[in-house]
Amino acid sequence: MRVGAVFPQTEIGPDPAAVRAYAEGVQELGFVHLMAYDHVLGADRETHTHLTGPYRAEDQFHEILVLFGYLATIVTGMELVTGVVIAPQRQTALLAKQAAEIDLLTGGRLRFGLGIGWNDVEYEALGMDFSNRGRRFEEQIELMRKLCKPGEVARRGGGVARPGRDAPHALHDRRGPRRPGRPPRAPSPGPRRARRAVTVTAGRRPSGSRPGDRRAARRHRRGRPRA
Repeated sequence: MRVGAVFPQTEIGPDPAAVRAYAEGVQELGFVHLMAYDHVLGADRETHTHLTGPYRAEDQFHEILVLFGYLATIVTGMELVTGVVIAPQRQTALLAKQAAEIDLLTGGRLRFGLGIGWNDVEYEALGMDFSNRGRRFEEQIELMRKLCKPGEVARRGGGVARPGRDAPHALHDRRGPRRPGRPPRAPSPGPRRARRAVTVTAGRRPSGSRPGDRRAARRHRRGRPRA
C-alpha cells in the first residue's frame, strides 16, 4: 500500500514558509505523494444558493500548478498529485505545457489528475461554457497527449477544445513528460465519467462529493445540454 497526504488548501494560509514546512514535514514522515485540490474562484452561497459543494468564496486556494512549481525543488522524493485540475476551465495547450514543465522539474514525479468540475459559477466567471465541459474534456485529453509527444501538432479549429479557428495551427516548443505515454487520470462518479476514465484517461480517482451535492446541482442544471 502506498499512502499519501492531502495539501490543506483552505487551512494553510498564505505564508510560503508554512507551505514549505508542511511539504517537508509530509516528506519526512514517509508519505509517497502530496495531493492538492484545484479551484480558481469561489462563489457567494447567499447569491448562488444551488451550490452545495464543500467550498465557499471565503476559502483560500493556492493556484495548484504554481504551487507545484514552488514545491518541485523542496520535496525531492514524493510525487505531486493534482486531485484534480479542472481542465475545461483552462487553455488546453497552456495546461499541457505547464504540466509537462512540472513533470520535467520534478524528474517525472507529477501525477496529473484532471476533472470537469461542478461549479457552474466558476466556469461562467472564467468565461468558459459549463454545458459542454465533458465533451471538451475528452478533446482536451486527446490534444494534450499529442502535445506531449515529439513533433508538431496541426489541429483544425472549430472543435470545442479550440473554438473559433478555421486554419490549421502548429503548436511548438513542447517539453514532453519524462515518462512518455502516461496519460492523465480523472475522477469518476457516474456512468459518463466512468466511461471517460476507462476510454480516455489512465484511470480514476474516486470523487469525495456527496450524492446530495450532485442531486442539487442536477436540479439546478435541469434542461441544459448534457456534458
